[in-house]
Amino acid sequence: MTRLQHRSINLTAKKNHFDIHDRQNFEHILQGKYINQNRILANSSDGSDHTIRIEELLGKGGYGEVYRVCYINQPTQHFALKIPRDPLEITRNYINNEIQKLNTLQRSGSKYIPKILPFFFFWGEERIPCYLTHIYKPICDVFPSFSQNEPMDPINALKLFYLITLGLKHITSHHIVHNDIKPENIMFYGETPIITDYGTARSNSEIDEVEIERISGRLHGTPIWLPPELISIHEDEYGRPYVYYNLSKVCQKTDVWGLGLILMRCLTGRNLFSMSSITTFSTPDIFFKIKYLFNENNILGKYKSWCQRYINRLYKNNDPLQKQNLDIEQIRYLLGSNSTEQDDPPLTTKRKHKKEMFSSGRFMAAKLLMRKIELMSRNRSDVEIRDFFIETLFELHDICTAPLVERVKVYRLVNTLVQVFPGLREIDRQLHVPDLTTCALYE
Repeated sequence: MTRLQHRSINLTAKKNHFDIHDRQNFEHILQGKYINQNRILANSSDGSDHTIRIEELLGKGGYGEVYRVCYINQPTQHFALKIPRDPLEITRNYINNEIQKLNTLQRSGSKYIPKILPFFFFWGEERIPCYLTHIYKPICDVFPSFSQNEPMDPINALKLFYLITLGLKHITSHHIVHNDIKPENIMFYGETPIITDYGTARSNSEIDEVEIERISGRLHGTPIWLPPELISIHEDEYGRPYVYYNLSKVCQKTDVWGLGLILMRCLTGRNLFSMSSITTFSTPDIFFKIKYLFNENNILGKYKSWCQRYINRLYKNNDPLQKQNLDIEQIRYLLGSNSTEQDDPPLTTKRKHKKEMFSSGRFMAAKLLMRKIELMSRNRSDVEIRDFFIETLFELHDICTAPLVERVKVYRLVNTLVQVFPGLREIDRQLHVPDLTTCALYE
């Protein structure tokens, strides 16, 4: 057999041949090609363990593209390759930021954080950052009802909420704010939810970069999933309104807001703005509309009321033909015994941050725990267990979406969850995500 000749593709050739600013050409060029020694090749190498074959495009996001790839000596073992998309002068910075944050997060390890193997290749003369990771499935592939805007089983919604919260706790422990917690950024490896997309994540020392991005005309996170305290509307000296980002309020509690919205989206199939025309607005008009809906239209209160009526119709309906049943035995298992394990100091312990200590969020968490103790003090009927469970889901939503000064941090939220539902711990123990292949990219 004739040995294949190596030849690099010139990605900076004449414009009528390749245009690096054409997204379709970018995809067309990469598919079926190989990466070896930081170069894109038209043909495979001589069987080196370090050669990667680029297969089909798996998906595109705001700043990146993901391809299915494999090592040529392991053709049945596939991985995902994430690279920046055009314009590279902007998106390359997002990928670099994502790599930096994931390298930090994976040092101590968490099954809910992507495992990555970063490297780079040359696009013409440009050095393009990228990384390998596992291939993850979107949430709608694991829960088909999600893509159909139908409600998820509430028990599964609680389990998912808990596991995402564990992942966010790991992120927060490294003083990083994700800034874009939403269902589209929850992917799955098997049954394990993975928090993805760290392009807009920032450490506490990098929050000022948000303003630089705003001035450059780039969004920070997804508008409809941002907590309302981050956006203010001000007027300039001529009385013209403009959007102002409250950088001092970007903090660990920013991500907790998104958790509460994800929980309700899973329970009802609708997100906070499903019943508004918000998606038809462009930037910056969308921020003006969002601010109006929060301040003048009480959209959060109306959304919760609608969700409560909807869930009550599903699970408390007197008509047995219309009512959906909950697995009460599984709920009893999650509730466990009447013991309440604590990982954090009790509510009365003195803390530095007195605002959090006396916040409504913490008192809601403490009240929930007291209700759990009362519930478990004697045998309860299935109806009482069901009602407590449904009410608890809405209380968790309230704890997450409380005003900023009242909102709890993710540590308190995790502790509340395992105190009320100690059986959730076992769900976490059963999940596992393997490490990436130990096959090195380069010698």
